Amino acid sequence: MDVAFDCVGGPLFEVALNSLGLGGRQVNITSVGDRRVSFDLIDFYHRQLTFYGVDTLGLDVAASGDILDGLRPAFEQGLLTPPGIARTCSLEEAVEAYREVDNGTAKGKIVIAFRH
Repeated sequence: MDVAFDCVGGPLFEVALNSLGLGGRQVNITSVGDRRVSFDLIDFYHRQLTFYGVDTLGLDVAASGDILDGLRPAFEQGLLTPPGIARTCSLEEAVEAYREVDNGTAKGKIVIAFRH
C-alpha cells in the first residue's frame, strides 16, 4: 500500500494524490500558498484512497517526538523515505528560509541547523 506524505499541501496535493496506487494513503500536515485543493472524487473512491490530515499545532514537543518515533521503523525498513534536502541554513537565516517555503521558491526541504 502506497503512502504519500504531502507536507506542503496546496500545489503538491493533487500530484501526491495521483502518485498513489490502489488503497494508497495520503497524509497532510500543512499547506503552503493556496489552502484550497481539488481532485477527482470518483477516482479517489474507485482507487480506495484514504486522506489523513494531521494537526500538529496542538502537540507539544514530547507528543511530536512520539509520533516521529512511531514512524522510525518504517524509515528503517525502507517503507518510507525522507524527502530530499535542498540546503541547510543557520538559525539566523531561518526567517528567509520560511519565506522561501511559504512563497514556493524553495527547491526542496530546508533544514535549519542549530550550533552547539
